[in-house]
Amino acid sequence: MPSAPSGGVNTIDEHTSIKGNIQAGGDIRIDGKLDGDLVCKAKLIIGERGSITGDVDCQNAMIEGTFSGTIIVRDLLTLKDTARVKGNVRASKMAVGSGCLIDGQCTVTGDKDPAAGYTKSSNNGSSNGMKEQHEKHKSNGAAVKA
Repeated sequence: MPSAPSGGVNTIDEHTSIKGNIQAGGDIRIDGKLDGDLVCKAKLIIGERGSITGDVDCQNAMIEGTFSGTIIVRDLLTLKDTARVKGNVRASKMAVGSGCLIDGQCTVTGDKDPAAGYTKSSNNGSSNGMKEQHEKHKSNGAAVKA
């Protein structure tokens, strides 16, 4: 899985909680808690003790911990056996471990852009800005709309 051409590896350790939105130019690993939205131009890893509550737009993702919200993965989403996912999942490709739990809607698009045609209002989402995030991500000006 390719990483972004710029940016380093960001790590949020298990003793850290963040309330707010994050924009990452490189890989990011969450072992703590994020309550907010994340746009990542590379790979997101949610560790076994990590959790995100919010919306995510990233290139690749591996979830071992807990995710609640809407996630758009432009390439490969890997859900490990320990993953707990609640909400909307949209990915080009998805690998699912035998013990993971998914409560929500999953869409695997193959070669099509997983964010194409997706809006929060048409999918009963609760937070704002995923379509705007997608447009900014697509234009290489990744930003999270507050």
